[in-house]
Amino acid sequence: MAKAVSARRQGDEFQAMFFWNQLVNVLVDKNVNVVTFESDQRIFVDDIVVEYSQNILDQFTGQEYCIDAFQCKYHVSRGTTFSVDKLLDPKFINNEQSMLQRLYDAYLQYLEKGVPFRLHIVSSSGWDAHDQFCRFLSSEGHVRPTFFEKGPRSAQGSLRTKFSHALGISVNELKTFLDVVRFDLGLNRLQILESLNANLSRAGLLSFDRRITNNLYADLAWKWYEQGINSFDRSRLEELALRERLVDASRKELLAIRHQSLNPIMPNAILEELSANLREKRFDEISLDSTSLYQNGRLTSPLVALKEQSKKTQDIINLYRNNPNLELAYYGIAHIPLVFLLGFQLNSRKSIHLFEHNRKNDLWGLLDDLKEFPKLNIKKDHLSAETSTPDVVIKFSISYKVLDVDVDSVVSSPMLKIDLSLASPTRDIVRNIEQLEEYAKTFRNVLDEIHNLYVHVNCVHVFYAGPISLALRCGQQISPTIH
Repeated sequence: MAKAVSARRQGDEFQAMFFWNQLVNVLVDKNVNVVTFESDQRIFVDDIVVEYSQNILDQFTGQEYCIDAFQCKYHVSRGTTFSVDKLLDPKFINNEQSMLQRLYDAYLQYLEKGVPFRLHIVSSSGWDAHDQFCRFLSSEGHVRPTFFEKGPRSAQGSLRTKFSHALGISVNELKTFLDVVRFDLGLNRLQILESLNANLSRAGLLSFDRRITNNLYADLAWKWYEQGINSFDRSRLEELALRERLVDASRKELLAIRHQSLNPIMPNAILEELSANLREKRFDEISLDSTSLYQNGRLTSPLVALKEQSKKTQDIINLYRNNPNLELAYYGIAHIPLVFLLGFQLNSRKSIHLFEHNRKNDLWGLLDDLKEFPKLNIKKDHLSAETSTPDVVIKFSISYKVLDVDVDSVVSSPMLKIDLSLASPTRDIVRNIEQLEEYAKTFRNVLDEIHNLYVHVNCVHVFYAGPISLALRCGQQISPTIH
């Protein structure tokens, strides 16, 4: 019993460590989109599933794929090996079906998805060197083309017949199936840990300490799975890594965006206000500055401001994409349309540390985590189709009340007015990160509702009176493909 428990524990750790080797790639490889641990698709090959943003060309076979699915098979005994007979024996995997049959069933299910894929068997065991099939496996784990050469009486021909009969398919179908199968065998724990440490270092995460018996990363994989967290993109992993203190703070960088068009701000104004965890990071700052275009109370050249901001924003995006250790912070005193645009350009998936200006002490403070905040009310006014224009107005009243007289001077007779407002709009009322996220979420829900229910809308006009940080976050909610 003790041996069985120990074997299961080692098998779980083997799977978790192999998973982490795939997972860290979401931080360093832009083409790795999502990594899933213990997929709920109920497919045999579902221990780890890696989805790519764009198709990848297999350099050994010339085939394209955008999904890698892995099934881990750990054996405690060093003498355990793979062979054709074991591939066809259900007892080898303690199941009613053989591994070959279950692989083929998974192949059929992935075919239905309509996207190119590969199926991997990952194991600590190797292939039996005396087994005939071994010489038809490449060192990269795929079936060699020579397996499909020569006639049915040859060594490979008899194996093809054996596989075909077991699955009840033709030899041509067998080839199509085996072309996507990979046997990644002979991986021992030490190899996986060494590879993992190298990948963790590339991703800016803490290395695995082999002097400690307790495996933090393996424990986290199973803990997250038990919490219902098993699918990870870049933003999700970054969030969890910060929460679990996995980030190697000595290598992290903080890039502050100083945004100004109304009033100039002293460089590095938030440096002294950084929290302890942010002070540990290497600090740098980039300025989006349109103050030279602000004259006599007006932004004299909005298109020039847009062009200059877009160019600088692309520089920020490139820095962020090419440096997995980079975090962003934002503070500013800028025109609201420029702030909305910046939020839209920086993408809703990027986490940004937001700072607000305190007028009382002229300092910049990071939004805190207090729980209580005033509720945002929603009111809708419809006009009849005969008397209205196909426009929608959103009045967003946080710091001040947006008045109808100001709206009417710009948009006459919109088909719908949506009023998002606090009962008592007040300056400096947003000091809470959860409050900001709740208000931004409400704004996003309103945009989604307009998209889903009002199909003939020509334009959505936003009249906003609120803090800079919320404007940036609302800009991040605008989807280029939906809204």
